[in-house]
Amino acid sequence: MVLQKFIHTFARAAAIMALVVLAVGCKYRYIEKPERLLSESEMADVICELTYIDMLQERGAFQRDSTLARIGRHTFIEGVYKKYGINKKILRQNNEYYSEHNRRYIAIYAEAMNRLKTKADQYERKQEEKLEKRPESQDAKKIDPWSVGLEAAPQQN
Repeated sequence: MVLQKFIHTFARAAAIMALVVLAVGCKYRYIEKPERLLSESEMADVICELTYIDMLQERGAFQRDSTLARIGRHTFIEGVYKKYGINKKILRQNNEYYSEHNRRYIAIYAEAMNRLKTKADQYERKQEEKLEKRPESQDAKKIDPWSVGLEAAPQQN
């Protein structure tokens, strides 16, 4: 009887302690507005530019013996920070603030990805225009790739 009462009291105390731990552990952390809040458009610009720098790094542009390698990735990132009047801390605060507002953050990232896609499409068009201006590409346009080799193909009856 005494043992049962002890177990019952202990179980009740353990349950209360578990609830207190859960309540404290799951406490909502309000993220305050940063001292320098970037507009959604500015945030999309920053994300776009930093993503472009990361893409250059992934392609090895900063590792080869080139002007970019001599300048360095860090210099480009600092240039983005200077352009928007921010630093690493302010960017982190803005990321946390906008991540608190999911729908706006998703819209910001979607806008940044659209801008990157637009830049990629423009680059592709410029490359195609360069190819069209080259004399050997003019001859290449005249060749129908589907008709090449058909003359030599045996006729089937």
